[in-house]
Amino acid sequence: KLSGSDVGGSSVTKSLDILIDTLAPVLSEVIATPDPFTPEAGETLNIKYTLSEESIVTLRIHNEKGSIIKTLISSKTQPADANNVFWDGRNNDGILVMPGTYNYRISVTDKAGNYSLLYPLQKIIVVQ
Repeated sequence: KLSGSDVGGSSVTKSLDILIDTLAPVLSEVIATPDPFTPEAGETLNIKYTLSEESIVTLRIHNEKGSIIKTLISSKTQPADANNVFWDGRNNDGILVMPGTYNYRISVTDKAGNYSLLYPLQKIIVVQ
């Protein structure tokens, strides 16, 4: 309850409910298929994941040295429940990546700014 008055003697009282959200969003059921995959043959990698609540998601592909080669989602609001994103095997410059081992990382933040536990790097293999 908030009350206030001015110098003229007028007063006002307002009630306001405040919800404090300290629970981090939960990222689960993460899977990438097919793995390995062959982008040169037209295959596309489908990364599926489930969110416990509407969240802001970033998903990046890294090479073996840890450098980001492709950002698939950058700070985009995704709904609660099952989601997926596709990777065609191209880097941020639109060039097909070389065959090898790559990793993806998903970071998730809810509207209150709570971060999910950082999902560990997940390995995917690109073959020719």
